[in-house]
Amino acid sequence: MAKKVEILLYDGMNESEFGLIYEILATSEIVNQQARSRTRGFQVDTVADRITPIETSNGVKMYPQKGIAGSVGADILIVPGGPGARKPLVPQGILDWLTRAVGNAEMIAASSTGVYILGRAGLILNRKVTTHYTLLDDLQRLYPRAKVESKIRVVADGKNLLTSAGGTGAIDMTLEIIYRCYGPEVAVRAAHRIEFPYKPPEPKKSSMSVPDLSAPDW
Repeated sequence: MAKKVEILLYDGMNESEFGLIYEILATSEIVNQQARSRTRGFQVDTVADRITPIETSNGVKMYPQKGIAGSVGADILIVPGGPGARKPLVPQGILDWLTRAVGNAEMIAASSTGVYILGRAGLILNRKVTTHYTLLDDLQRLYPRAKVESKIRVVADGKNLLTSAGGTGAIDMTLEIIYRCYGPEVAVRAAHRIEFPYKPPEPKKSSMSVPDLSAPDW
């Protein structure tokens, strides 16, 4: 059964990061050679705090597939980056959506500045995270109890939190989600489809592929 994914849309989000994440997950396939069948790995929906158009950082208007009230039981929640994520006030509905879902979701991921929204929801306390390289110090200043990592494109804290660097870091993060859900073959196939250089992590050498069971719960 396909993993259920909800990607947050919000005013001021980066449409390119969103597009990369959505495209890679929506086209990811699980191939069964013996049965000669292909199945979708992910059912991807967009969600927002309202059902009226969302305006991206470059003025593109996007319609969410559902409002937060219609969000039910997603396996994976994803917050793309964008300048809107750094605004002091995040709609309370978004914060409630995140804090309500963390107990049931297998994974929460944020690309680039999307981590700021996780921070405002109280989800990065004592957690390892990263963001766009120009904002590492700013993130640490705002969230001094977070463990902000530098020079790493994808930071995994335990088995349930992923954050990434900006821009194409969203691709690395999305491939890591696929790797964690379905293994290296599916992740490599997804990378090949978009002609992105990718090498799955070595299980014995990469902390990204071995969950840190000592990490705090949400």
